[in-house]
Amino acid sequence: MKMPIRHVAGNVVWTVHGTVWALYRVQGVDQVHSSKSAKLRRLKALEALVKKLVGESMWLSLCPQVDPRAVVQAMTEDIDMAASDEYTQVAHRVLDRLEGLELTGRTDWLAVPLPAAGRRQRLTDMAGAAKAEVALQLGLLPAPISRKDEVRRLAQAAQMAATWPGTVAIRPASEAEILWIYGHSARRGVLEPLLPTPDALRGLVNRGRTVAALGQAVLTEGAIDGTLADEVERRGPGVFKRRWLEVATEHGASYQSFLTLSEMPEAFRFPGSEYLAALDTFDFPVDWVVRLNVTPGTVAEAKTRRKARDLAGQPEEWAHDPAGVPASIGKAADSLAENRERLTASKGEVDVRAMVAFCVWGRARRRSSSGPDSSLRSSAATTTPWTGRSAVRSTSSTGCCPAHAPRRRWLPTRNTCSPGTSAWPDRGRRPNSATNAVRCTGGS
Repeated sequence: MKMPIRHVAGNVVWTVHGTVWALYRVQGVDQVHSSKSAKLRRLKALEALVKKLVGESMWLSLCPQVDPRAVVQAMTEDIDMAASDEYTQVAHRVLDRLEGLELTGRTDWLAVPLPAAGRRQRLTDMAGAAKAEVALQLGLLPAPISRKDEVRRLAQAAQMAATWPGTVAIRPASEAEILWIYGHSARRGVLEPLLPTPDALRGLVNRGRTVAALGQAVLTEGAIDGTLADEVERRGPGVFKRRWLEVATEHGASYQSFLTLSEMPEAFRFPGSEYLAALDTFDFPVDWVVRLNVTPGTVAEAKTRRKARDLAGQPEEWAHDPAGVPASIGKAADSLAENRERLTASKGEVDVRAMVAFCVWGRARRRSSSGPDSSLRSSAATTTPWTGRSAVRSTSSTGCCPAHAPRRRWLPTRNTCSPGTSAWPDRGRRPNSATNAVRCTGGS
């Protein structure tokens, strides 16, 4: 797998496919220990932000490793260590203990594609990406993005961010932070690079085009040390026992398992069902991503109107059935009517479709009878009081992933928890003032 980007300038990324994305770092808040009123405020703030997004976007929540020395340094800041030998000994004991633990935090990122100015610009971007790919195949360094294009795209990203509400603290990501995201994805649990501090905003040499020469990763599904399963294990039920991904780099092999949220309940109570915030209570880190597709309310309302016409004729089709009309048709009609009512409540309403995926990892090659995959599965039924069916579909079989991550400890630092309530990604969900419930009117 090669780096999917070919140029970085500021918080703007040019991909090898000709698309251009802008990345922003979102200030997270602690949702696990927040009050009910704070969660409701966070929900409204995220709703206001999502309503300003158009088309596709991506919300990333990643768990960076934390340097134990940085923790002790922050603990002893502004303290005269020479005047307190006892506190110096305490600091050394804390450092020795922290070095034996896996310390992680949580950072949140928002990635939004920048639309092209027109069809001509879109074709020009695709042609430039193709020329850069040909240059790499020939062993040449691809031509960098012009400064004029950099300035235009950076101004476009700044103008787009200026239209967002200020209720959610967002700043442009730095070039070093963007490269950390790609390094973290390939080296989860194996000599991960530390997240650059906000004050270390050092730019890239050669105006960002050197990202094309960064290292590659070898992806092998179900491998252990690069070795696939034997012929016997690949037959019958054994084919489902190696659903993990080995990511091999020059720094070692990382074993990663991915899960997707395949179903959502018809309705659930909020606060009390923040399943994304509940991930921070696990004793191993979990990365997650939400792919959003935001449609303006006027466009979505026209689609729901067509669906309403189809449902209106369903009772007549079942009129001759002695069992009567299925109950699902009535529920679908009520849910559709509620969705249409919300979409037409104001011109700013939007329809949001979301795809949620999770990732757990480790560097151990042994199999475990209770890996992180099984713990993540069980949390959907035990930590979230959903009133309806729910499922977490896994691309890694339960209990047979070699990526059993070691136990880790959360640090009481700021901006290390999930960005907000987990209710906002799903389509048509808003708090009901009467019942304080959130109803999901569509699948994820």
